[in-house]
This record gives sequence, C-alpha cells and structure tokens, in this order.
Amino acid sequence: MPKLFIGTFLAQADQQRLASLPGENEHLESLWERKLRWVRPVNLHITWLFLGSVDPKLVSKLSSTLHKIVYERSKIDDDRGEVVMDFTKPSVWPNSRKARTIVVENQPIPAKVENLARAIRTGLIPFYTAQTEQEHNQEFKPHITLMRLDRRVETPAEKLAFHRVEMRVDPKSINSLDELLPIHLAVENVCLVESDNEGGDYKVLDAVSLRD
Repeated sequence: MPKLFIGTFLAQADQQRLASLPGENEHLESLWERKLRWVRPVNLHITWLFLGSVDPKLVSKLSSTLHKIVYERSKIDDDRGEVVMDFTKPSVWPNSRKARTIVVENQPIPAKVENLARAIRTGLIPFYTAQTEQEHNQEFKPHITLMRLDRRVETPAEKLAFHRVEMRVDPKSINSLDELLPIHLAVENVCLVESDNEGGDYKVLDAVSLRD
C-alpha cells in the first residue's frame, strides 16, 4: 500500500544544482565499501510528518484538514510571513559507524518552522498510523536526504574478529557538496505526498499554499 507524508520540495533551481553530485562522486562506493543510492533531484524535500499507510477513504478528509491547519496558522501574527530555512550541516544518520542516510540539516530551527511543524504534527493526529506514532515521538529535525546507504558487507575474516571496527562514513568525502551549501528553502507550500513502497516515485496529492 502506498505511504503518505507531508513535505515541501526544493525549488527547481536547487534540484538542478544538486543533480551534479552523483556524477562527481562515483568514488564513494569503493571508498565506503557499500552500495549507495542518491535521491533523485526531483524528489529532494523536507518531511514535516510521515504518516505511513493511511486508509484511502481518509485521504480527502486528511487533505481538507491540512488546508484548515494552514488557514488557522495565517491568523496568528507571529506565524505570518515567509517561512525560510538554510540547510548548512551535512550529517550521517544515525551515526558515522552505522550509516544509513546522509542528510543536510537546518540548525538552529527557526521559530516559524517549529510552529508550523507543531501545527501539522498535532493537527493531523486523527490520521496517525502505528508508523506515524513511532516517528512522532522523535524530535523534529528538518533535513534534506541526499542519499541512502546499504549496510557494508563484512568479509569472512571480519565476521570472525573478536573486536569489530565499523568503517566510518564521512560526508566530507563528498566532492563539491560544500560549494553547494547552504541550501536555501523558502517554504511556499506544504504538500500531501504519496510514495511508493520503494520510496522512488512521489505523487503530490495536494499542495497547500502558505501565502497569506
């Protein structure tokens, strides 16, 4: 079953700038000794809330609720105006020894971003799935995922070793990334997005404008 999330996509100009990275970093698989998969430029986004497998019968109601959340936000003086983020910090998640994704984080998180995230994450509680509940308990950390990494396959000798040492993954090894930072994102809308089970194809079901 397709999964849903609330997200905001990068501007096309930034997607095109970041599209150069895979071709300049073909050395990474041999350096890190594992397969990696770059996120397609058109799919680069931030996630406000991952919902998971929502009953298709609830999608229309979910969409209208998202519109209401954004409309109510426009009534609050402190939340009016442009919502912007600058992504400056490359990071390895969950850590450099057990790398599964490489992201660029936004730190510190602007107050308007925190407020919008809180409104979305609390306003959509009626549509939470078990997958959402798991994510909702985690701290909101806006980020752009650049790539996903497979686990490194250990050699037979490594498997027999008494003390295993995981190879560290360092984002500093990514050619040209520093030259492309910061990634500036002006949030013009929040989208209800459908993802296939592999996370490769996204379909925007609704886009709610933040403009007053």
